[in-house]
Amino acid sequence: MQEKVRVCVVDDDETACQTTCKLLDSVGEFETYAFTSPHQFLQEVAAIDPCCIVMDMRMPGMTGAEVQQKLLERDVNIPILVLTGYADVPTAVTVMKQGAETLIEKPYEPNDLIEKVREAVEKRRRLAPLEEQKRQARQAMERLSEEEREIMNMMVTGAANKVIASKLSLSPRTLDRRRSQILEKMGVASVPELANLIGRLNAPPNNG
Repeated sequence: MQEKVRVCVVDDDETACQTTCKLLDSVGEFETYAFTSPHQFLQEVAAIDPCCIVMDMRMPGMTGAEVQQKLLERDVNIPILVLTGYADVPTAVTVMKQGAETLIEKPYEPNDLIEKVREAVEKRRRLAPLEEQKRQARQAMERLSEEEREIMNMMVTGAANKVIASKLSLSPRTLDRRRSQILEKMGVASVPELANLIGRLNAPPNNG
């Protein structure tokens, strides 16, 4: 039996929250988690690890855009469908820039919401290997010393060895050893691979 896909629904309107959960549960492929408090959601989302978030835009204490920002600060990249009864251009621009999949006006059409959730879940599955690679790369970066990070930053920007060695007062042999250690710790075989990896780490959330 296939495991159901976890979906978090965040809406301060309890009736609306339960209605959305019941709709998604009725399909048979989703397992929903209801939150009427964005603060509680942020406390529990990591433990749930959902494949998709359906979230209201206007909530007391914290807006949907602010919840998005909190997730970005934690480096949590989960597809978000934003529901709002007050769709306006500034709101739409903000939530889309912060990585929302789409903005859906209330009252939504049930089949449309279900399809949008399916699309978001499929995207999460497609991007999961890349997200795991990025997670491992961040952990590797945390194991680098301050000097190694400085060398790495200069390596990926194309600085010549003699420039790096001179700036950090290192002998050519010591620098070669440091470079090899950095590549090994980051799990790559060359400087171009390292630059590509760092570029992916610094890229904004993928909306494609």
